[in-house]
Amino acid sequence: MEVVRRRRSVRKYKPDKVPKAEIEYVLEAARLAPSWANRQCWRYIVVTDEEMRKKIALTEWTAKAPVIIVGCGDPVKAGNRDGKTYYMLDMGISIV
Repeated sequence: MEVVRRRRSVRKYKPDKVPKAEIEYVLEAARLAPSWANRQCWRYIVVTDEEMRKKIALTEWTAKAPVIIVGCGDPVKAGNRDGKTYYMLDMGISIV
C-alpha cells in the first residue's frame, strides 16, 4: 500500500543521459512479467535520439525525457480465448 500511496506522475525530466545498464535493468524487469502461457508477445524500442523523441512523443514534456521506451504488443504471438486476444493485457502488465 505504501508504494501505491507514494506513486506519482513525473512530467519533468533531467537531461542527463541514462546509463545503458539502467535501461537494461528496466527491460529485464519487463521481460520477467507474467504473460499468457509465457508467450511474451511484446517487444521494446529504446529511443534516445532527441529528434526521434520529439517526433514520437505525444506531449511536449514526454519529448524532454532523455529516453523513451516504446512497448509494442504482437496480437499474433498472444494468447486467445473466446475470440479475445490478450496482448494488450500482457503488454500492460509488462510495463507496470
